[in-house]
Amino acid sequence: MNAAAFFQEQGYAIIDLLYPQRVFEIRQALLKKLRETTGIAEITLEKYHEHAIDDEIHTQIQIALTEFIRSDDLIQRVVLDNRALFEQLIGFDMNIQAQPYLRITRPGKSKDNIGYHRDTFYGGSPYEISVVIPFVGLDTGNALRVQPKSHLIPEKDIPLIQTKSEDVEKGSTKHKLGFLYAPKIIDPAYPLDMQPVPLELGQVLAFSLATLHGSIGNESVNTRWSVDMRIVARHAPVDLSLRPTYYNQYLSSPATALSDAYEEANATSESPFAKATGDALPASQESAESSKWFGFKELLGNESVTFGPYFSFQLKHTPRHVLYSLAYHKFAAKMIGNNKEILDIGCSEGLGTMLLAEFATYVLGVDIDAPAIESAKKNFGRENVEFQAADILTAPIRGNFDAAVSFDVIEHIYPEHAAAFIDTYADHLKPDGIAIVGTPNITSNQYANARTQSGHVNLYSAERLKEELGRRFENVFMFSVNDEVIHTGFSPMAHYLIAMGVGVKP
Repeated sequence: MNAAAFFQEQGYAIIDLLYPQRVFEIRQALLKKLRETTGIAEITLEKYHEHAIDDEIHTQIQIALTEFIRSDDLIQRVVLDNRALFEQLIGFDMNIQAQPYLRITRPGKSKDNIGYHRDTFYGGSPYEISVVIPFVGLDTGNALRVQPKSHLIPEKDIPLIQTKSEDVEKGSTKHKLGFLYAPKIIDPAYPLDMQPVPLELGQVLAFSLATLHGSIGNESVNTRWSVDMRIVARHAPVDLSLRPTYYNQYLSSPATALSDAYEEANATSESPFAKATGDALPASQESAESSKWFGFKELLGNESVTFGPYFSFQLKHTPRHVLYSLAYHKFAAKMIGNNKEILDIGCSEGLGTMLLAEFATYVLGVDIDAPAIESAKKNFGRENVEFQAADILTAPIRGNFDAAVSFDVIEHIYPEHAAAFIDTYADHLKPDGIAIVGTPNITSNQYANARTQSGHVNLYSAERLKEELGRRFENVFMFSVNDEVIHTGFSPMAHYLIAMGVGVKP
């Protein structure tokens, strides 16, 4: 069975490079740079760990060498030299990761490893392929491990535990080196069949991002030096606009190259194509201001969001309600503080969840509306945000969050279930946790339209909301809201109420 057929069946494959010379050249260049960086003339890649290099200095060395291998397209050239092999896996139109990751995994250093996972846990696509290029020989002790055919296991069947890294912060240097600040750990009780994939110099490992892979330790006598780099077909159904600087286009089929040339030739012309797309002004109409603006706009990339029916309706018909929702979530985020784990109950399409997540360690958004959750995953899924379609009253959601938040939910819970709903806040919180609940004020219901009134089955006054939260929280603080303004004024005149429960009662 050839590599392409094996890859399709097993989810990974070992590829013998047709032209491995570039790998040996990069290995020699890495060794030279390592000796220059450390000042140790006798150091080698394999025995790097035998020198007295503490973890902080190791990180600085990894930074310097990562910057080195990212220069001048050194790693991408390995794929370009062997394009015929990779075209069998990905096709002619190929984008290659712009900033590959250098892995230096020392024996006895568990934090050098990234654990077992599949990259679809973090928003990766099964259309993307990861390529591991070793610069030392890898044996069974220091090789990356994969689970054959694991791309066939449904995501829902792999139980995950959300954690927070002890030494990797969001946006930190180690985060930029490819280490996760909020890794999702596979439940230790889940049976894995991870198999080492030894590699010789001149071989590479290719696997789908849907394949379980990783390493939890180096049991060899040698340090593992390798590079992880992703490739993807340019026309794969993957929204690359969400990561506008992640990939660069390197290889194109003749048809794609022709279409690119056509688009470039018509970018500022009066052709029907240019008029239909409105890509740019004719050159004669360009001004210094427009040139400046479009130059700035290029820095923003090409990200886009397509809302589901709920927020699409709000934006078209009552856009102020989107502003109100964001104001409530911003208030909650400020009250909760940074680096917390948050449960967002009734997250809908995830717009407010993203505001909560900006400075949080982790946010789990839960909603009974499965299509809304799919929209949230598509638009806002990322490393520290997870969405789950579930009924919070019955679903097994993990506890021990620092805070639980819900806005515009409790008024849709029938009165006979209200006590159980409030219990869900307390039951999913740490003892010193915070619950923040927002709901329309019953005194404003007479001004609501018929459509809004039809969905409200359990409206609250400030007094009742405080009393019912007080059953499960030591202290309850009440806030009044008019439009997006949150205050402590006379509650009967408030359009909206926000209650904050602090300290969980048993």
